[in-house]
Amino acid sequence: MTVGPLLPQQLYRVCDCQEFDFQTTDDLQPLEEIPGQGRALEAIRFGAEMPHPDYHLYLLGGHGTGRHRSAFALFEEQARERPTPQDWVYVHNFNTPHQPKAIALPPGRRPPPSQRRSRDFIEAPDPVDPRRLRAGGDIRGRIQAIDERYQKQQEKALRGAGQGSQGAGLRP
Repeated sequence: MTVGPLLPQQLYRVCDCQEFDFQTTDDLQPLEEIPGQGRALEAIRFGAEMPHPDYHLYLLGGHGTGRHRSAFALFEEQARERPTPQDWVYVHNFNTPHQPKAIALPPGRRPPPSQRRSRDFIEAPDPVDPRRLRAGGDIRGRIQAIDERYQKQQEKALRGAGQGSQGAGLRP
């Protein structure tokens, strides 16, 4: 079999628009599924039905192929069939700050109006808690050293400003 150049009439296909029963593509209903992608849609359905929380899907394809719309439609269908999950609130754990406490709430539950503002139910911690100072090592010494260094810089700057004003004939 030999391969040769294509003729111009082989590169163009004439379509009889009278065969269509619509005026513009706006009159058409969106496709329910991506044509020719039955296996891909089955894989997305399989992923949507997986009960394991660490299962992920990766969708690959060209722009405008409808892969995201199809996947979201399948996920929405799955979500309608399942019970609404609980809401979760994470609160600060004062004993181990790097491990917040998780509290499960019924879906859609909101706190009473008196508890919606944090100032109504959260007490601010004392900024000079001695336990916190001991836990961080010699914090007091570090604070004092920073304060002394700042005071020296401030005195030096004021002396320089005073000397400059005296040199210009101004009184401090």
